[in-house]
Amino acid sequence: MAGIRFMIRRIWLRLLRARVRRKKRLNWWLIYGSTRSGTTYMTRQVEKCAALVVGDWGLSAILGPLPDYDYIRFEYSRFLRDVSRNILRNARGGGGRQLDLVFKQAGLSPGEYNALIAMWGPPARIIFCLREPAGYVASARRKFTQVEISEVQRSYVEAIDRFLEIGGEVFEYAPDRTVADYEAFLEPLRFDHEGLDPFAFRGREEPDLVTMGMREAYGKALSQVSGGT
Repeated sequence: MAGIRFMIRRIWLRLLRARVRRKKRLNWWLIYGSTRSGTTYMTRQVEKCAALVVGDWGLSAILGPLPDYDYIRFEYSRFLRDVSRNILRNARGGGGRQLDLVFKQAGLSPGEYNALIAMWGPPARIIFCLREPAGYVASARRKFTQVEISEVQRSYVEAIDRFLEIGGEVFEYAPDRTVADYEAFLEPLRFDHEGLDPFAFRGREEPDLVTMGMREAYGKALSQVSGGT
């Protein structure tokens, strides 16, 4: 019986992917931010309402614009169509139909963002996940033990610089957050049949490792908040 259910699920997902691929413009949401900023939890909630899910595939290396050389003939629009079909054909199935796709990428680059728009049209919603720097640096240092602390610090500032270029709504990952905060922020998505996952903030702070540049970047991001924090 489990085998039959598995086969039905595979067939259903194949048909769902094909349906989404046929659309010229997708109804999709974008979630991005620095690492260790709650992007994974946010995506897990949104995917309950999305047909397909893509997370942290690291497509920036192939989606940037090509050099503008007059001796190169390359159909970039055709290339993006091929990439789009490849992404959607291999995307993971979500849990709903309110969105065609939720795309999550920590460390999203502006070039990657522009390519995503060229493939699927502008996202219906852009969510930038933010974490205050003392908590971020402590969490990132434990997660990425082989990375120099200077790189951890630089990546935080860079992520916020990219946000200032790309834009979106800010949602701060913080210890006083509740499931209700997420549910309110994610309106108009409806979680009728399956509620949001329990939220449990984990982390500590290491303020001594926060640079002035990180503090200034954090302040710039907060200045863009128009709700949700």
